Amino acid sequence: MFSRRLRTALENRIKEQFMQLTSSPILGYIVPFLPYQARHNSYMLPQQPAVQPEQDGFAVPPEALWLGYGATPEVYLESGKRNIALMQQALAATGWALEAGDRVLDFGCGAGRMTRWLADQAADCEIWGTDISAEHITWCQQHLTPPLHFMTTTTLPHLPFEDHSCALIYAGSVFSHLDDLADAWFLELRRIARPGGRLYITIMDQTTIEILARAEWKSFWLAWYLLTNPEYHTFTKQKYGKFTIGRALRAQVFYDRNYLAQKLARWFIVHSVLPESYGFQTALILEKRVTG
Repeated sequence: MFSRRLRTALENRIKEQFMQLTSSPILGYIVPFLPYQARHNSYMLPQQPAVQPEQDGFAVPPEALWLGYGATPEVYLESGKRNIALMQQALAATGWALEAGDRVLDFGCGAGRMTRWLADQAADCEIWGTDISAEHITWCQQHLTPPLHFMTTTTLPHLPFEDHSCALIYAGSVFSHLDDLADAWFLELRRIARPGGRLYITIMDQTTIEILARAEWKSFWLAWYLLTNPEYHTFTKQKYGKFTIGRALRAQVFYDRNYLAQKLARWFIVHSVLPESYGFQTALILEKRVTG
């Protein structure tokens, strides 16, 4: 039988080891997305007071959840509305549109910046958002549900949806931060994609590199971060297929878009490759390639 002092010491040591594990450079980027934050042993979800809705009928998330999309609530909201509109136009150009009963997945939804602008489809379609940030998802569940649906997922390439169940999957600025597991995530999205449906994926590519080198982008944090990085200059001068500056959640991933399109053609029909369709990112419109 342990003495109370020894038991307390053992419990404290286990807690210390767990906290070291979650902050380690190898595993730390997987574990922190246990709700809420890994450094807290316990958490509580408060009941949210009523808030004044914005023009789309929903509240605006706090600025800490904007992920850099705009300096004001108006700019933040407009950016999501614009990205949804451009995506819908691009999808329509491939002869595709949502139908009643379809399931839509916003993969990497943040605080629902784009998802919220699909609320008008929620009466007929099932609209989902997923993200590895429990803080963002919790806000969405408290303020955008109903009519939209949200869940926290992990950095491991698995989503809790059935095979062939999603008519539309879109991922804005997600594969621009996936390094080693990008292929696994493409295949996981392919698994849940419905035959005949669409995937709308954005990437950073050679056009992104050209844009960030322009004088007017000099003060943008990403341009500064990349242009002061010696490896970035080395990689961009070579005939690259893909490179990353930083790793895991800090990764800034770039593709040659032709290289990526050719690679994905094994798994998808590539309908469109559209530079500057998502700010300085290029959009690819894909359809699941059915074999066998």
